[in-house]
Amino acid sequence: MDEVNGPESLRARGVLILLCLISGCLVMGIGMYLHLLVPIMPVGLLRGIQVAVIAGFLLSALTLFKNVHLKKYWRLAFCYFTAACAVVLSNYTGNWALDISGQSFDTARGFTVLKLAEDATIVGTIIVLMLLTRDDPRELCLTKGRLGRGLIIGLPAFLVLTFVGLSSAVSQFDDPDQVREVILIFGLISLADGLMEELLFRGLFLKRIARFVGNDWAILVTALVFTFAHEIYFETPGMFPVVFVCGLLFGWVMQKTESVLAPALLHAGLLMVTIAGFLERYYGINI
Repeated sequence: MDEVNGPESLRARGVLILLCLISGCLVMGIGMYLHLLVPIMPVGLLRGIQVAVIAGFLLSALTLFKNVHLKKYWRLAFCYFTAACAVVLSNYTGNWALDISGQSFDTARGFTVLKLAEDATIVGTIIVLMLLTRDDPRELCLTKGRLGRGLIIGLPAFLVLTFVGLSSAVSQFDDPDQVREVILIFGLISLADGLMEELLFRGLFLKRIARFVGNDWAILVTALVFTFAHEIYFETPGMFPVVFVCGLLFGWVMQKTESVLAPALLHAGLLMVTIAGFLERYYGINI
């Protein structure tokens, strides 16, 4: 694709940045926040909103594809359609997985089943739609990229943060079997969530957006959407700058390594710390 250039390109880029921010927040809103309206809105209406948003992105992608002058933007619109499908579908598969497994959400095992099912749905939806449209895996950073640089950045950070995150949780148990299960639970959740979030927030969009507005703006846009999507998990406003800075860091690392590997490992390491705190706070590591 060609970038827009010339005096008018500044306005075009500004509009595109704004549209990407709105689209990203809309996708995350229908997938992560819409359920908050259940007490005041009929469930059928909420589901209709989700379908309408998904259909709107698909229609936009098809319209752009058929327009000679705007065809270069169609894949970006299709990425928002893909993300919307993925997050909405994940709302259903998590509960189905709990029902099938017989686990309860108020246990660490149940939480693990829920998260793994949701993550698998999102990653699977993205990959399937990528294959159906014959997209290049390199556009989603689903390649080894600069493998050596990625491992140097990601692996030590993951190991150190994993040690920090598990220390307090594991110290509560004397039974070696429980210790192994806690380590397995935290490891599965953090690695799966790290890969899923990096693919969803940055792999899908970083290169697409950067092609039109530049690398720095692409990192900023994806970091803002990333922060918006995580607002529901934090009760203190002081966490938002931390999440935003992490979003900037993950985007920068992905661009430098040209792969989802390093940011996914780095992300997973940070999740080891936050997941440990989350499960301790809400479930008391109730396995």
